[in-house]
Amino acid sequence: MNTDTSDIAIEIVEQEEEWEVVENEDSVTSHVERTEETEVVIETEVHSFLQLSEDRWKEIQLLIDKTVEFTEDGEFYDALCRSTIVLLVGQLEGYIKELAKAIITDLNDNVNFSLLPKNIKKNFTSYFLGDGGRYNELSEMFTRFNPDLKIDPFLYDRNKNPSPSVIDKIMDNFGIESFFSYLYRSKLDTVFENDSSITEALINDLKTHILERTKHFPYNVDLEEFELKKNEIKFTKRNRELSLWMTFLDKLLHSRHSVAHGSIFNNELTTDLLREYEKKSKILQYAIALVLIHNISDGLQSE
Repeated sequence: MNTDTSDIAIEIVEQEEEWEVVENEDSVTSHVERTEETEVVIETEVHSFLQLSEDRWKEIQLLIDKTVEFTEDGEFYDALCRSTIVLLVGQLEGYIKELAKAIITDLNDNVNFSLLPKNIKKNFTSYFLGDGGRYNELSEMFTRFNPDLKIDPFLYDRNKNPSPSVIDKIMDNFGIESFFSYLYRSKLDTVFENDSSITEALINDLKTHILERTKHFPYNVDLEEFELKKNEIKFTKRNRELSLWMTFLDKLLHSRHSVAHGSIFNNELTTDLLREYEKKSKILQYAIALVLIHNISDGLQSE
């Protein structure tokens, strides 16, 4: 990364044609054409992605259903189970990355750099500076030229596996500290009671809520409806077992790694276990989206 602010300024000037210089920096911009009489409203990138994500779960559901058909065929049953767990974890990994990209796109389409949440501006600007970089000068330049955000400063590429620490890191990049504390003793914990009717109702409520509340910008999701809130508890190696969701992720990733790295050749997975993984992974994805989207909206309102 370049620590020389003057060099960064040159790069910004060279990209002026790509960046739209907005004269009124105190207004929220939109790529939607508007007139005094009519207003054209389009669905957000986040909403489009969430709909696509629902379709991706159908592939996993198909594989799980097929395990039932081939229960008596030991070798094929084992192959289906082991393939499904790899795909399921891959879905979670891709979900986090694509959700982050969708949010960045919506912010670029609708909000001037000067009006972005403070944590978003700070993380994006700091990405281009090394030790001793002049943050205030670069931030002022970005405010002037109104650049599009890039996704790289908000992801975590050292380890692609969606472990608790990786998820926490990505959420922290968006200004959300200790993500798993939001889930602690929330309504989402009812999934661990293993009541299928309650779990299905919860999944449906989460899906309906998040799809309805992200259609248009600004988003309007409600954490209180699912008893999600920032708790004071911080999970460490000593107390992480208190987090049902971190424990679940550890178990899920262990199953995936055992297959992907060939450390266990005997199949330890079953149809029931895969269904359990599927439902909990869905709920975790909704939780990630709800908390992330809510904090983005909250940050915009506070500016």
